[in-house]
Amino acid sequence: MKRVDVVVIGAGPAGMGAAIEARRWGLSVLLLDEQAGPGGQIYRGIDAEPAHHVRLGTTYVAGVDLVRQLRASGVDHRAGASVWFVAPEGEVAYSVNGHAHRITAKRIILATGAIERPCPIPGWTLPGVMTAGAAQILLKTAGVARTDAVFAGSGPLLYLVASQYARLGIPIRAVLDTTPAHHYVRAATQWRSALRGAPHLADGLRMLAALRSADIRIVGGVTGLHAEGDNRLERVLYQKRGRWLPLETAGLFLHQGVVPHIQAALAAGCERAWDERGQCWRIVTDACGQTSQPTILLAGDAAAITGATNAPMRGELAALAAAHALGCMDDRTFTARRNPLLRQLARDAAVRPFLETLYRPAATFSTPPDPETLVCRCEEIRAREVGAYVRQCGGDANPFKSGQRCGMGPCQARQCGLTLAQLMCRDGEAPEANHALRVRPPIVPVPLGELAELADDKVSA
Repeated sequence: MKRVDVVVIGAGPAGMGAAIEARRWGLSVLLLDEQAGPGGQIYRGIDAEPAHHVRLGTTYVAGVDLVRQLRASGVDHRAGASVWFVAPEGEVAYSVNGHAHRITAKRIILATGAIERPCPIPGWTLPGVMTAGAAQILLKTAGVARTDAVFAGSGPLLYLVASQYARLGIPIRAVLDTTPAHHYVRAATQWRSALRGAPHLADGLRMLAALRSADIRIVGGVTGLHAEGDNRLERVLYQKRGRWLPLETAGLFLHQGVVPHIQAALAAGCERAWDERGQCWRIVTDACGQTSQPTILLAGDAAAITGATNAPMRGELAALAAAHALGCMDDRTFTARRNPLLRQLARDAAVRPFLETLYRPAATFSTPPDPETLVCRCEEIRAREVGAYVRQCGGDANPFKSGQRCGMGPCQARQCGLTLAQLMCRDGEAPEANHALRVRPPIVPVPLGELAELADDKVSA
């Protein structure tokens, strides 16, 4: 089996930053990413269509510069690579164009980014309902938009995508904000955090101004959502002050924040913990992204949700730690390079307590109150089935998975694992280890034919 010094998984801002920094220290680097080009979600398609990012209002200059540095660095970038196996010993298996490959690395840096938090509401599986992030992908990659759609949920990305729609002149039916009113009071206690993050707040105010200037209806204080229709979405019902009100629409974009995408790290046996403030699982890491597995580091939003602006620095930190561990620099050099990055990241992260307090998802949208709501889309498991199991058998999620196949579908628990963990808890309690589903490879579906012809990868170091 061929070997390389570092495998970086994910070519978003953090992955590009990690790959570029690792090459600076003379390490051979293989960069694997599912997309056709580098950029991740925030800079998706920037290599081919930078002008489109200008129209969307994206600060694209940093992304273009990262791609330029990546091209010049000598990194072996494999686009269209779907990683389905990561081992703690350093082995990685992936598929490109219908062929499976494997490689062994001395260090693996997972820059897998974030995924949107599941938002299980009645009717969320109807055609015409998708996440705000999915709507943004369609807009960036194919120029496809749904006119007169309803944006519903809470968090900065909801307003970002809505403002991009407004910038392009695409009609929006309404924005339904589910941020609880008392969260504004709680967030006000984090005023120091808000002041330190003033540029981020200014961006948010500009998004709101763009929506208001486009005369888009914004409804706050929404406490419930239902999607309805025969065979596809026809209307959205939203609850405000106890009343249910209808909105006719063929498109609903849901969003309740983002959480670290940690499936690969979990499959590799990295230790996880419940993040109460972020209301999600996270991988336990040190300041440089080192996990409980010596060969594996995390970078960017895969380690903690801090945004695209500082993701390249988090990638650099992980690469520095890998280079230091592999003997490319002494302790003094490592400390001198690491500490300025840590100080800058601390300044950038100062706004997080304010944002996480304000946009903490309401329980209504993380643990569905309607017992008929689908929790597991792949295996069609409903909330009432989870509730019945908890009452009879307790809150151990993995026997429920074995018996009901919840989390065994194509998404491998990406859409149900978080909701299931929270449903397994008693009211007011935080999820514990037994509430979490074990993740086993392959972490994405892989055809048996590819496994049968699995070949060692060829990488020129």
